[in-house]
Amino acid sequence: MRRATTEHDTKKAIPMKRRRIRHSVTKAAAMCAAAIGVLSTAPAPAQEPSPDSTGGLVVTDSPWTAVTSDGSVEAVDGVVPEPSTAPPTEPPTEQPNPLTTMDTMLAEPQVVGDVSFEYTGPAPDGTQVYQLEADVIFPQTPDGQVLADPEVSFVREESAVPLVDVSDPAIDGVPVPETSVDVFAYPAPDSEAALPEDVTGDLITFDTQSLELEGATTFSTEVHLASVEEDPAAWSLYTGAATATALNAEVTALEASPMQAPNYGQVPADRARLVVQVGGDRLTTTTNSATNVTGRVSNVYKYKGEPGAVLQLYRPLNDNSFGNEDANNQLTANVTPVAINQPWATCTSDINGECVFDIPVSIFAPGTEKYYWVAMTKASPGFEVQSVIRTGGGGGDAPAGVDLRYAYATPYMRDAGGQTLYSGVRYRRDPTYILGRWGSDWETSGSVIPTSFMNEAPSADFYRTDWGNYLYYGMRQDRSALGVFQQVRSNPPLSNRCGLNVGFIVDTSNSVGTSGMSTIKAILNGGRIGGWLTGRNIAGVLPSLKSTGTRVGLVSFGNSSPGSSSQSNQLTPLSLNNATQFGTATNWVNVLNYSGGTNWEAGLRKFVDHNETQLSQGSRGDVYDVVFMITDGNPTFLDTRTQPDNGRMGEFRHVEAAMGVANTLKSQGTRVIPVGIPSEWTGFFAPDANSQLSVSDPNLQALSGGSKGGSDSRSLRATDFITFTDAEVFQQALLNTLNECSVTVERRLYEGKDPNAVATPSNTRATLQESASWSFDGTLVPMTGATTTQSGKPVATAGSDNLLAKFNLNGTTGYKSITVREPSSGVPADWLRMDAAGGYNAQCTDSAGTPVSVTDVDPRDPNTPTNDFQLTNVPVTGGIHCVVYYRLAPTDFDLRLHKVDAENRDVGLDGAAFQLARLGVTAADDAIVPPTAQASGGVFAWDKLEPGRYRLTETRAATGGYSLLPQPVYFRVARENGQLALYMLNGPTDQTGTRVSASNQILTFPVVGFEAANNQVTMKVANVRVGEMPDTGGIGVAPWLVAGLTISALGAAFAAHGRRRVA
Repeated sequence: MRRATTEHDTKKAIPMKRRRIRHSVTKAAAMCAAAIGVLSTAPAPAQEPSPDSTGGLVVTDSPWTAVTSDGSVEAVDGVVPEPSTAPPTEPPTEQPNPLTTMDTMLAEPQVVGDVSFEYTGPAPDGTQVYQLEADVIFPQTPDGQVLADPEVSFVREESAVPLVDVSDPAIDGVPVPETSVDVFAYPAPDSEAALPEDVTGDLITFDTQSLELEGATTFSTEVHLASVEEDPAAWSLYTGAATATALNAEVTALEASPMQAPNYGQVPADRARLVVQVGGDRLTTTTNSATNVTGRVSNVYKYKGEPGAVLQLYRPLNDNSFGNEDANNQLTANVTPVAINQPWATCTSDINGECVFDIPVSIFAPGTEKYYWVAMTKASPGFEVQSVIRTGGGGGDAPAGVDLRYAYATPYMRDAGGQTLYSGVRYRRDPTYILGRWGSDWETSGSVIPTSFMNEAPSADFYRTDWGNYLYYGMRQDRSALGVFQQVRSNPPLSNRCGLNVGFIVDTSNSVGTSGMSTIKAILNGGRIGGWLTGRNIAGVLPSLKSTGTRVGLVSFGNSSPGSSSQSNQLTPLSLNNATQFGTATNWVNVLNYSGGTNWEAGLRKFVDHNETQLSQGSRGDVYDVVFMITDGNPTFLDTRTQPDNGRMGEFRHVEAAMGVANTLKSQGTRVIPVGIPSEWTGFFAPDANSQLSVSDPNLQALSGGSKGGSDSRSLRATDFITFTDAEVFQQALLNTLNECSVTVERRLYEGKDPNAVATPSNTRATLQESASWSFDGTLVPMTGATTTQSGKPVATAGSDNLLAKFNLNGTTGYKSITVREPSSGVPADWLRMDAAGGYNAQCTDSAGTPVSVTDVDPRDPNTPTNDFQLTNVPVTGGIHCVVYYRLAPTDFDLRLHKVDAENRDVGLDGAAFQLARLGVTAADDAIVPPTAQASGGVFAWDKLEPGRYRLTETRAATGGYSLLPQPVYFRVARENGQLALYMLNGPTDQTGTRVSASNQILTFPVVGFEAANNQVTMKVANVRVGEMPDTGGIGVAPWLVAGLTISALGAAFAAHGRRRVA
């Protein structure tokens, strides 16, 4: 696999064994034919040969090709006109020529049609694979020599979806070494690389100088993107001078060379220059190029300078005396400062991350003040602004924290004309200086080390009095800083593949306490949570992930990391599929203990260093996909301190240090999700855990950026940071986030009345109550290994409005088949199964939304149909989601009566009339039911009839000499197992009757046909002409024979009587 070059990649990754079938040898001719449209802009010759007039052609120096009517390509000679003695004539009207010709002497390579870029599916590493393919025609000399360039490149239009790597490159279907293909990933907007204007996006270059190419050549490769591109950016043949190799070399050289600070020029005497360093990622092996100034705190140089951030100056909050103590505790989060609307009050960070203000010092200059507040209004590209930081107590028995705006007060500026002041340099004035009692450098006590300007100072210790308040030794230094104005790198998305590398960073500080540590252990390993009265057992995250491909790393922190000197961190991912490694992980959790302060930086740094080692070796196999940092309090320690901290008070520098390390971790592709938990979970009588929630949202957000998920979130997959007060909800959220090696199924209900409706998720509802105890049964047959069975109980799942049943896959092999069945005992009495799209029992899609084929499986109980189905060739990653549908069984039915001839039952009879009555308990209770519409073509309609017993009476015979039915037809319609059933009755007192079905077609003449489908009963009732006998027997025929004979005898008697009267 050829990976896009990044600052971490130094070796080529292992090739993926994907190969394409070689093209047919006749491809070149077909491509030339297709290329006519591309090359139609070539200059037309003065005269073209005609296939119908070959006489008189002579060879010229200009070769030609022609496309015949059948699409084949022929080489033909150019022609010159023969001398003619005929008088000149008017030029003929131009007619379409059956041959289209083109000059083979192209100016440069061209693509036939478009560059194809088709999605093929996810790769095992979580990237999304697209197939790039292009047919390229090269210029040729008259003697047929191909003039191919030594490199052939394809350029992508600008896209927000990063290109990760390419694999399986091929030329004319023949694999080529991956070393002959290079990829240039278009740099971030803040890159200083000078790119050619015609390089609009990523570039893929094939090295062809050692190959003999045909005039028509196909280039192809698999392209791996970080995520699915909804509207893929177009690719085209690149004809410029750049190559991916050259561009990579330029960017690498630029990043390796030291950045030179721009020459800001001499500071005017009426201006004071303020230089603020803007930071980003914590550098692991190098330093930045911030201006080196004597006395500047060393941390200024440890964070990558980020260009493009905008800082703003704000007015003082009031006109009262102001000093370092005020700079540490004023401008809380609920106070909105007033921006100074002057051009000099805004600056943008440069290539070194330095933001420079030239501030007028004259009291007469508009907008000037004695000192200012500095804050960020716009982050660098790829970063977000951090607006608030919480300082104070770190959790447990400590002073309550306070939310402060992430801003700093400047020193006194009025007497700094001609001078340059730098962030991270300590400025301090004599507190007796009356005129200068404004600015962060003014001290009220000569013994206090000031934090001005954006500098570190020792943490102030404190003690708690008997009355519950806190007294401090010295001054609280809430805005003690690293000299760098930090910002938050945006969180990378979590891969949608299963079998993730997952890191857990566990806070083991003193504030967690016995209850909190027991709860964390139960969340990870399983066990009892909650108080004595309200406690319950939970399964645990690690045991629940045992059957998946998830691998975990485990880190603890207190004052440092690991949190306990007796327990090492587990940084090499442990496979939960492996019994030994699973035991190592659970044992690590079991021996966790608590002590010390809270050092976020130390815990995060362990994963940064691990990832850095892997990336430097050219491998991402053990790089972490996501890291969850579980903490109960705000940070109170940092590793990179230059002044002491006591582990009890949180300050800006503690959060800033953690921000920088989290930024680096995210730049390595690891998603960072901080999780805040209570200092004490539910206790003996289950007190409110919210009262113990000390960690703050702003500080969690400083690590991840983005937005907070609700405390009842069902998954952390799309969450940037979150707080939990319910341990079981937290445990389930972790499972829902990580257990993605699965096939999921949901059940939905259609409540509409349209019998022909096609069920979709949009016209059906979730079955939250009905499916809660109605499971799905799965039989899973892997490619290798034993068949397993699972019962998937539907549960609430993030991102879905419904309950989902999940069948967990082993994460190591694909599956020959997965059969899903529904217990028929769960089908509600008034529900009927309903076809999904295409008439199948289920509608299934993969993670990209592409339909997946299903095979219907016969239900176990044919009397209660269920939506049983089977999936075949399920990939190792699973990721298939299926929906089965039901509909409400209608409570009524429609009746269609067809009046037909007894001999030809396809002939409808007109002229008849019928009366339909629903039978009651007694004859007096019978109710006449009027027809819905007038009869037409011998068809009578009654709609919305209630199930029950009915009497059908013919009141007028059909025209054409047909007999009137001598007695009514009695029948009963019932709904059984959601299906309509017809019973023939022997008379008005018969309460049950005999059921008519496909296997029991016992019909009583004159009923000669029956069908029940789509909530409609259809009956055919036959008539005979006067004097004819029906040819249908069966039960109930004898009464019709007797009645017929009686009617015939009466008819003959009346006829004879009539004749005598006439005589």
